[in-house]
Amino acid sequence: MARAKSNRGQSWSVRYYLCSGDQIAWRIPNTLLKDLAAGKLALPQFAGAKQKVLEAFVGGARGAPVLLDACGSYFSFASDGSLDVHPEAEALSSIIEGARPRRVQAHVIDIGPTVRHRRWVKDRTWRATATMLRAVRIDLSGTVQPGAKKLPLLKRLLKDLAAGKLTLPQFAGTKQKVLEAFVGRAGVRRFC
Repeated sequence: MARAKSNRGQSWSVRYYLCSGDQIAWRIPNTLLKDLAAGKLALPQFAGAKQKVLEAFVGGARGAPVLLDACGSYFSFASDGSLDVHPEAEALSSIIEGARPRRVQAHVIDIGPTVRHRRWVKDRTWRATATMLRAVRIDLSGTVQPGAKKLPLLKRLLKDLAAGKLTLPQFAGTKQKVLEAFVGRAGVRRFC
């Protein structure tokens, strides 16, 4: 979990969750996310896909962590399964440029920044459902309610795939590629 301190002394952190439909499928460890963003790791099963990711902002001075906010976005993956960071760079550019229209002349304004920002928000963000937020709160509490399963870590999933303990029918035929990406690729951290 990435950690930071607010100016009031309360610490906060960010957790990431990979979603499938309207459900949270896995929690993404920050170390795995860092390797994805740095290009050290690829997920071939997501090659060319756009995946829903929930970014949960967590805080708490003492005791159990508390969900402060959650933002849904999409991660785009290139044809080799590496994370495509261009949409995030575009968002950063929009933030730097500003989303407000700019005055070009006395009676002329440029609404380009506003239009680009709105398009990016519409195409790249989504709202978390109550079920997703409940799953995050349960994950934060560390306790699993009767009849519910604990959210698996994506890292554990990769270990189970490599050991042959798990198959993913939705990714049928890609197991060998997944194993190559996580186990045998030069420069990629080994999970097994």
